[in-house]
Amino acid sequence: MTTNILAIPQLPVWDEPFVVVTGSDFREVIQFLEPGDGDVPLAITGVAFTATIRSVDDTTLELIKATTQAGTLIVDGAEGKLSFAVPASMTGQLQIGEAIGDIVAMADGVRINLCAANGPQKFTIRAGLA
Repeated sequence: MTTNILAIPQLPVWDEPFVVVTGSDFREVIQFLEPGDGDVPLAITGVAFTATIRSVDDTTLELIKATTQAGTLIVDGAEGKLSFAVPASMTGQLQIGEAIGDIVAMADGVRINLCAANGPQKFTIRAGLA
């Protein structure tokens, strides 16, 4: 099966960081759109994803690893949506502060870091439920 992996754009670094609240589910949605046609979703059916959230103090330290294989990232292929579905059990022990993260797409023998061009995404980890 051939996918649209090569059409998935590099992600911008958004002005506002993603916010993860400790002890709570982390839910965010990213929608990919057809290049040159800002209103049409880019089909991402058949593409697997991995996202890692890492410490800014030690960028080799993975705080959270979410994957489509584990079900902590969910693909709505026809709508071009990638959703974080990280359960509270994975956020409960996080330290409050700033973090960074990358999202990698994999399909058709290709592996692309979607944050390579613009740098890692920003995350803020806030205190929540104990």
